[in-house]
Amino acid sequence: MSVLIRTRLYAEALSKTEEVRLRSEAADRARDEAVTAQAEAESATSEAKSATKKAEVALDEARKASEAQRTAELHARAQDEVIKRETEAKSAEQQAVVEAMRQAFRRLEAGDLTARIDGRLASDYDDLRVAFNSDLDAVETAISELASQADHIEGQVAEIASSSNVLATRTEKQASQLEQTTAALSEVAGTVSEAAKSVETAKASSARARSSADETGEIVSGAS
Repeated sequence: MSVLIRTRLYAEALSKTEEVRLRSEAADRARDEAVTAQAEAESATSEAKSATKKAEVALDEARKASEAQRTAELHARAQDEVIKRETEAKSAEQQAVVEAMRQAFRRLEAGDLTARIDGRLASDYDDLRVAFNSDLDAVETAISELASQADHIEGQVAEIASSSNVLATRTEKQASQLEQTTAALSEVAGTVSEAAKSVETAKASSARARSSADETGEIVSGAS
């Protein structure tokens, strides 16, 4: 074989070796790119799964939050309904108390002292009913006692009037008797005065007689 042929064959061999090398490098790059692409795909898949998981968690949290909000709204509505019923019940109780008091006061204005609140009121207001009835019992008792005392006083006044009449009659009689006694005493006083004068006159006469007797005795004694 000539040198030219060997050179050509060598050149062709080198060319094929280079082609194989290039193809091998291209295959390696393709394989590396494929591996990279697969890794990127797996990473993307993992990220997608993670995002999906996060989305599911967020959705579950949103669902729970929605349920909690709905539960809170239902609870608030229930509370509002309870408050509404309690308010209506309290208002009804207050109206019943006002009506019972109104009827009792109307009977009192008409002069009925037996007016009472008979039916029991709500527990928060029944003490008011008890106090109202107790106060009216006391008022009725006091008025009854006053009426009894008034009757007694009227009887005593009648007795006093009768006694006054009797006393007036007695006083008139005593006044008449007193006038008569006064007149009699005046006569007695005149008599006593005249008797006193007579006694004075008798005393004077007795004194003169005693003096004359004494003078006569002295004269007789001197003569003897």
